[in-house]
Amino acid sequence: MIYHKEETSRIYFFDNLKAILVTLVVFGHVIEPRLWISIITISYSFIYLFHIPLFVFCSGYFARCKPKKILTKLIIPYILFQIAYILFERIVFGNTSLHIQFTRPYWMLWYLFAVTVWTLCIPFLDRVTGSRRSLALTISASLILGILSGFVNTLGYYFSLARIIYFFPFFIIGFCIKKTGNAEALQRVTAKPQVRYTCSILAMGTLVWLYFHHSTVDVLWFYGSFSYYSLPGYTFLIRILCYIAAFVLSVFLLAVTPGRKTFFSYIGQRTMPVFLLHGFIMRLLMRYNFYSILEGRLLFFASIAITLLIVWMLSSGLLRRAYQFKQGRLMKLNKSTRKYRKKLEENLSGKDISFAHISDYKKVADLKSNWLSNFASGIKTSDIFIDEFMWNIFSYKKLPCIEGDDATAYFLAQNKTQCYILFEHYKDAYYLESATPLTKEDLIDNIDFPSKDLYIVSKRFNWTYVLTHESDLGPYYYQRKKACDS
Repeated sequence: MIYHKEETSRIYFFDNLKAILVTLVVFGHVIEPRLWISIITISYSFIYLFHIPLFVFCSGYFARCKPKKILTKLIIPYILFQIAYILFERIVFGNTSLHIQFTRPYWMLWYLFAVTVWTLCIPFLDRVTGSRRSLALTISASLILGILSGFVNTLGYYFSLARIIYFFPFFIIGFCIKKTGNAEALQRVTAKPQVRYTCSILAMGTLVWLYFHHSTVDVLWFYGSFSYYSLPGYTFLIRILCYIAAFVLSVFLLAVTPGRKTFFSYIGQRTMPVFLLHGFIMRLLMRYNFYSILEGRLLFFASIAITLLIVWMLSSGLLRRAYQFKQGRLMKLNKSTRKYRKKLEENLSGKDISFAHISDYKKVADLKSNWLSNFASGIKTSDIFIDEFMWNIFSYKKLPCIEGDDATAYFLAQNKTQCYILFEHYKDAYYLESATPLTKEDLIDNIDFPSKDLYIVSKRFNWTYVLTHESDLGPYYYQRKKACDS
């Protein structure tokens, strides 16, 4: 069951859904070089009917039009990986015809570019989806535009315009589901037995149809990149059928996706490294002739195993931990970090709050250890990635707490006679006295801070207030029972 508390709690349903979808993305790319094998063609066609539309739906659901987030999460990764993949192709494959450019996204990077464009459209979508009628008109208009765009022969891969238009309806639907708070209603509908049975029958029917007719199906129909004039047999009716199939099969996957925590839920929280990095592994498989070793069904089942291995490796947390180690050692000298400290200290001084900067690594480590021992003692933390973010004890509901604006209100009401400021990824801290006037805005809102995960905790570790870098999670406030603060 999805509750309408997505802003402040970890929703396993979406973690599970994104984990399944990113695995299908990798699997589709693994089997793509051998599409003449029947079982691979059938599987590839079936996957491509719905997995990208549903991924776009998820992107729309979680999208926020925040300039800094768009820059750091979309634009910069696009630029860096566009350069990296092109250099990789030139060096490893000797493909000197490829030159560094940003108008034709490399392979899967079209998705980053498209999400950037769609996200920038959110202010407009917010204005034109104010009522149910305008919402329905907006979705209908985007579908009609997606169908009509197939008549334009000049879109193609340039700026991924064709795909941006074709998949835009799914982004709008995801955005509107979030805006109207209908995620719970959506899952209630898809969880109904009659819906599950109907969609399962339709999904099986699609597979059976593909089994008998896959030789007449062009997988390029599902890419959204080609006009009706560029592919044999491709018409606007085919595109309409593709839209219908995408909706039906998406509902099918929504219906069968578990809402509880599973052994693969963590993958859904780490889809970005899987998405961005698996292409290098894929190209290396081609470079070293993996596809010439196996054939037929044996290749198909080997591809499943390789897909699971790739997803596991890239989502295992090793890369994240290495990055966080680098953050802890190197970001201490970052210019923006120094700027943050200066501004924070100005805010504290401006309110006559006494403070002392703690730069002793061991002292800071002891403070974090005390935070965990006081607030996470007796809690099973092996499955919530507490080594990545201590606040996962709250986002995973391991410890009941106060969330959102209520958490901030409780924090403001505290005397804050003596307390600490701890940072998730930094090896320093602050000790404060007479900090009652301290507000959330003094800590982060009006300051340019590169890693917005910080903890305010009383000297006696009786209460803690937590801010996170995730716009949908936190703030959190927790006070130990029978605790009187200092």
